[in-house]
Amino acid sequence: MTDLLAREQSNRHVLVQAADRYGKRPDDPVNKLAGRCALAWKADANVQYLLPPGARPKDFANYLHRVQAASYDLLFGHSGLVSEIGSVLEAGFPDEDSRPKSVIGISIVTQARTRSGAKGGRLCFATRLDAAGGSTTARVGWFDGRMQWSKWAPLFEALKLIARPTMAATLGRGREAERSSFQAFVKAVVGDAVQSGERPLVLIDSTSAAALWPSLADSRIASGLKIGSELVDVSALWTGARVVRVRKERAGRLILLKSRRYVRLGNDGSVVRGEAYLTRQCPTITERTVRLASLGEARAAHYWMTHKYFQMSVPRGLSVYRPLSTLTPATKNKVVLPPELAERKKAFCEATLDISDVNYRLPLSIDVTVALLRAGDDPDRIAHVVASLRHGYGHTPSSTALPAPLSFEAKVRDYMTRFALDEADADDEEEMLPDDELEPSGHGDEIAEAEAEDW
Repeated sequence: MTDLLAREQSNRHVLVQAADRYGKRPDDPVNKLAGRCALAWKADANVQYLLPPGARPKDFANYLHRVQAASYDLLFGHSGLVSEIGSVLEAGFPDEDSRPKSVIGISIVTQARTRSGAKGGRLCFATRLDAAGGSTTARVGWFDGRMQWSKWAPLFEALKLIARPTMAATLGRGREAERSSFQAFVKAVVGDAVQSGERPLVLIDSTSAAALWPSLADSRIASGLKIGSELVDVSALWTGARVVRVRKERAGRLILLKSRRYVRLGNDGSVVRGEAYLTRQCPTITERTVRLASLGEARAAHYWMTHKYFQMSVPRGLSVYRPLSTLTPATKNKVVLPPELAERKKAFCEATLDISDVNYRLPLSIDVTVALLRAGDDPDRIAHVVASLRHGYGHTPSSTALPAPLSFEAKVRDYMTRFALDEADADDEEEMLPDDELEPSGHGDEIAEAEAEDW
């Protein structure tokens, strides 16, 4: 198939339908990884996988939705399509003469060592959103005798470059070599943007990069960012640039305590005396940007950015290790209601919902530090810009944990070659679909429509 596709025009996009089980045996996880690498390298194609439809008739509607989502991801997600950011930057930076012309995301994409002994890998990855044209471009950095990096290219071209077997997924041997390589990459990416007059807003994912740039550590970031063995102050080196540190797995979640009161009715439809009301506690997670503190002499501002649930069809609490109290429609429980009861659809029965086997994710919070400002900048406005970049993708209505363009590093991991017989990451479709559009568990059919408002 790769030879056939290679004879066609370049820049192909291939949607592959493949089952995850054959007979009673699961598909070997190496197959999809090797297939993606072969198609990207030999056929110059971007690849998206799709599971076939289920055996039940009602699965076909879900399949059509998945086909649409996979097509959107293949065409728009691989291209890094993001809603226009010009208005977002205009609100965050009112002064047109100092307003950023681009947003640059820099991260270390790490592939962990597998259980079967295959070595992991590390690459430097930078993505850029152009404020005027809206295009997304990318650069890749790697070590092969010396640190080197590609030119700016469309995101889908950079992904195919990463899939090449000749790509050395390393930043050098030893911590000092990795530190030198990463900082050289950062200096080149940001320096080129500054030199071309872009005044970039630079987002650096320090989740995996803090050890490679010590200035990103909490104890040093308030003292000013310094880079290179000479410890050059970047405020003088990068004229017009702003730098924001982004981290995962550090920030907490904000819990919103909510409750709803229901009237108790007896079998005859009358209000139960002594127990006239049932009060349900409905804790949930809310979306906020919260400023925590100013570090040092107010040279850096620190924030938590939390997420809320997205498109819930199943009520969610704060833990899957305890059952939830819920209410189900009385009509579905075949309860005989008094004929004089007017609002029959608003009659519910108490029930217990075990969510320990329900497939859904908890929203991920991030912490953000505005580390480098320019005269006249408001760190709160910059934090609002970063929070806004978590929304507005062309291929999905859902938001992402990391702001664009850092969020596209998830695509890079798909294209890093891994030929180990280890469990692959979650299937492509689960990553691109909103949480509640995954295969339903069966509980959702019994949940009252009004439950969505509670959670």
